[in-house]
Amino acid sequence: MRHGIGPRREGGRVEVKVAARDGRIEIEVSDDGPGIALASLPDGRGLQMLRDRLERMGGTLSIGPGAKVCVLVPRSRA
Repeated sequence: MRHGIGPRREGGRVEVKVAARDGRIEIEVSDDGPGIALASLPDGRGLQMLRDRLERMGGTLSIGPGAKVCVLVPRSRA
């Protein structure tokens, strides 16, 4: 996992939240690093493969200000 606290000598905080909402599981990852400009976010192959896989599952990936990442996936009916 890449995050904004890696280069900081003093370290930092990575927060992961998981919640069930409207028949889906929401996973949110954020950190207290400097963040990135969304316009400079690389549109690499790895992100596209993740988006494609989530879409096939009925899920989504969103990246918000400060590089807060949110993944929504359907709850399993097992």
